Amino acid sequence: MAIFQSEEWPGFRSRRSSIETALSNAKKAWLQLIPKLKLLENDHREQLHLVSIANSVHSLQALHGIEMSESSVLNILYRLQSVKHPHEEDLEFNAIPISTVFKDASFTYQSELTREKLFSWHAGLFPAGYSSMQKINVAQWRTENLCEKPYSLSAKSRESLAEWEIPSAFNVKYEMERFLGWLNKDTKINMFLKAATAHLWFLILSPFSAGNSVLAHAITNHQLMGSSGGNAWAIPLQEAILEDSDNYFSVLSETMKGDMDISPWLEWFFNTITKAITRGNHVIDNAIATHKELDNLDTSLLSDRQKKVIDFMASSGLTEIANSEYAEIAGCSSDTALRDLKHLIELKFFSTGNAGGRSTTYRISTFTPK
Repeated sequence: MAIFQSEEWPGFRSRRSSIETALSNAKKAWLQLIPKLKLLENDHREQLHLVSIANSVHSLQALHGIEMSESSVLNILYRLQSVKHPHEEDLEFNAIPISTVFKDASFTYQSELTREKLFSWHAGLFPAGYSSMQKINVAQWRTENLCEKPYSLSAKSRESLAEWEIPSAFNVKYEMERFLGWLNKDTKINMFLKAATAHLWFLILSPFSAGNSVLAHAITNHQLMGSSGGNAWAIPLQEAILEDSDNYFSVLSETMKGDMDISPWLEWFFNTITKAITRGNHVIDNAIATHKELDNLDTSLLSDRQKKVIDFMASSGLTEIANSEYAEIAGCSSDTALRDLKHLIELKFFSTGNAGGRSTTYRISTFTPK
């Protein structure tokens, strides 16, 4: 039996003994991160916010089996900043509408999530009215009982990991009104518990013909941003989910086939968001350390190209950079970029990552790997 067919629907419940430790760890991790965010200057904070969106889009694409180039995060960042990229045609097409939706979800967190907002996001995802070469109904609830399923192309299995039954299209309008009513009015619930429940609930309903998985993530980010007063951009949730994608899809699928006890999903979500907060904490530490290092740097030893790249890394929060990315930011050839990077290493301001050869990355020496 599908979860929405239960007589208790939508009365989700959980076992306190199962989720208490995981939720407590998430709360503690978050309380440790908040004070550090106050140390960031406004312009630096905004750049880091945009980088977090770019990373979310990149991770979400990968989560659904769409491979992207190594410089795609940088490409998306250019798009979010409305700066024309020298190789803009290389930006994967699917990343453009997703970037637009995630930016709106992240920056309009003070407004309620309404049907009109969801419709605008859906229209933004499918501006041409097609999904995978198939014509779909855009900016309206689905009228059929079949919809695009979330899936994961596992590196191991290369098989779909998520399958579940969805409610009748006849009930979608009513169910979404109930969902949005709960989402906008229940403000006393813990931010992580609410985000986890919203993510699951929306996917159970899958109210659109396509794009439900992307919108579920956008809703989750919008909810976290609203509950945190705009600080949740520092939680790289999609990156953490990507790292455990097999379990993400399997626990979703199993929860939707069970009763109203969603403890397994909540426990997984809280553990994952704790990992994401820990990662975010590390990124903020690196960003703060880099600015301190920049204050002590004798820029007279650097070329204009090197200054440009270092300034970009500091303001955007990029912890590592590849030779090709350096060349794109500096507007130079790859050979010139390599010479510049070697010079920065000689000055002991840059160091190399673990990988070698064409996969070599470079980081400001104060950075430590994630």
